[in-house]
Amino acid sequence: MRLIVKTSLWYFLLTLFVFGLGGVASFYLVRNAVQRETDWELVRDLREVRSLIEHEVALEKIEFRNIQITPLEDVNLEEYHLKERKSHTVRDTSQRGTDANNNIEMTPLAYVSRFSSEAVFGDTLIYLKRTGKMESFRKLAAVLPIQDKFYKLEIVNIIFEQDDIFDVVSQIVLRLFFFMVLALIIGSILIAKQLLAPFEQLLHSIATFSIKSEQVQAMPNTNITEFKRIGSFLEKMMTKAKKDYQTLKEFTENASHEMQTPIAVAKGKLEILQQRSDLNEEQAELIETSQHALSKLSKLSTALALLAKIENQEFISQESIDFSEVVSHNVALFNEIAELKELTIEANIVEAVKINMDSALADILVANLLKNAIQHNIENGWIKIMLMPHQLLVENTGKPLNISPEELFVRFRKNNQSSGSLGLGLAIVKKIADMNNLLIDYQQYEDIHRIVVSLPN
Repeated sequence: MRLIVKTSLWYFLLTLFVFGLGGVASFYLVRNAVQRETDWELVRDLREVRSLIEHEVALEKIEFRNIQITPLEDVNLEEYHLKERKSHTVRDTSQRGTDANNNIEMTPLAYVSRFSSEAVFGDTLIYLKRTGKMESFRKLAAVLPIQDKFYKLEIVNIIFEQDDIFDVVSQIVLRLFFFMVLALIIGSILIAKQLLAPFEQLLHSIATFSIKSEQVQAMPNTNITEFKRIGSFLEKMMTKAKKDYQTLKEFTENASHEMQTPIAVAKGKLEILQQRSDLNEEQAELIETSQHALSKLSKLSTALALLAKIENQEFISQESIDFSEVVSHNVALFNEIAELKELTIEANIVEAVKINMDSALADILVANLLKNAIQHNIENGWIKIMLMPHQLLVENTGKPLNISPEELFVRFRKNNQSSGSLGLGLAIVKKIADMNNLLIDYQQYEDIHRIVVSLPN
């Protein structure tokens, strides 16, 4: 997943969380605001009714707009005034919800309490014939003393239902969320091109970095501190990697080359000693053993140098080669060696099998497979080589394995540690296969060994 996509996803989740909380908060704010405005409407109606009663308008003419007025006959006026004096009474004002003395915003209940010590706001349900269902109403019940008389007033006013408020708030929040996400996506694309351009250049420098190149990739010129630090670190790391590679390469080549000279000298001296006529049998055996050890050391040096070159990717030429010709050539070369060991080789090679691979590595791959099949065979055994467009199969007789087949691809791991094999042949094969994206599989069925190399399509 790209960085900008993952960043946008996290911002999307954060936006979803914030809008969710904002939606809940908006719902309660709108609900409280609607309820507060409805309460003020009830207060205005209450004041209007109070004014009408004070002007001696008949009650039957006032009972309209969902207002119920009930005269109270059993209220003690002295007890009421005593109760009123104990409460916090303030001067009435015509200003909406404001204390005239202190200029303080008041709640509807506090405002009504100025002229009624018994005022209650509440919610109720009333059946409406026009809708045919129960509707939510806000109700104000208050007892008013007017001209030495008491009146109980009940005023109701329809309010928005919570479901309606929820629907409105949800639509608003969802639309805002949609536009926010759309802006986030467009902004992320535009910002990514500008802000992350140096990061993309750094990735390109890493992807195109070649340890064998003499030039170090240029780092992007940017004013972003983090990208500057990454670029500086990559430049130092690439320079050091090139120096280390060059040092290791020169050491490997020099070591391999310089080792061959004393080995050749020692082998020459031993050959001269071997030709002397005064050697006894024990001395001749010691000389032969020494020559064998020197030959093994020479092969080991060559094999390790080859592995180092493969790991250092010195074989990088990818060209289309005729793999059928490579296999046929190696079969012809090893045919005589197989005959000397009384082994029969059966080859079934499809012509014109093409693969993209370094020709030298392809030759080493096939040669090591055939050499392994010959070296670890049994008396009067056989070898079968089959090349098809999708795989190369090398099958041979041999002794059963004492270890798992996978271990044979490890350096210096051999089925028989006392054998004269170096234990590097299949390790080289595995390294070449991995380098060229070839799958290799070792199978054993009693005394039959099979190596299958899957070729790319």
